Amino acid sequence: MLSFSREACVRCQPSADAAGWRRASVAAVLGLIVAACGPGAATARAGLLLLSSTNTVEIEQGSSALIDLAVSNTGTDATFVNNFLVGVQLVADPGATGTLSLASVSAPASNSLLTDSPTFDAIATTLSETTTVGGADYIQLLGANNSNFDDTLNASSIANLLRLTFSASGDALGTWTLYGVNQGSSSVSFTADTSNQQTDFTNLPATDDTYIALATITVTAVPEPRTTVLAGLAAAIGIAAASPLRHRRRRR
Repeated sequence: MLSFSREACVRCQPSADAAGWRRASVAAVLGLIVAACGPGAATARAGLLLLSSTNTVEIEQGSSALIDLAVSNTGTDATFVNNFLVGVQLVADPGATGTLSLASVSAPASNSLLTDSPTFDAIATTLSETTTVGGADYIQLLGANNSNFDDTLNASSIANLLRLTFSASGDALGTWTLYGVNQGSSSVSFTADTSNQQTDFTNLPATDDTYIALATITVTAVPEPRTTVLAGLAAAIGIAAASPLRHRRRRR
């Protein structure tokens, strides 16, 4: 199980359970560019790309949204993965009201990268030494650990890392953006194998204030009961009006 102390998080480093992790070099540069997300947006190279299962999600007030985070191996060689850590930040767009929060982190429903009964953790932390999206310094670190077992991510393939469940309050309204975040010279977003070889996601290199937009979640108002009733009456009237016509045709 991954374990993180608050002191370790402030330094953007894994805790003592993973203190021996070493950084690994990434593959050669390809002409692959992730769309710019602002001054901290990252340019991707061949290697492991952090992705979202969907770009946009729309839910009603008081309901939940599911998003899988995934990884794509754009390199030419297979990669071995035992564990990973991802920094994320959920930012309300201007005009959004109420709250949208990360309710749980779990194994993806299918095509999971880690297969040997992995443990999943969500660790809320404040990185006080740096700023992230929008000048705020609050991000959440999400991790999973496969114990002593490596899984293989073949070249030119995609696998799911974990599933995020977001919960909207009853008065939530507007749009929130989910960002992947990396901070400082020591990474908070990476994969690692059982040999302690650590590799950054290539679209989230370990530089100050690096981030990418992964998905947007829009919360809409619940339809008023009157609107639903009127729609049902209109449909019923339409059916009733069509019924005599069918009977007349049969008499002929």
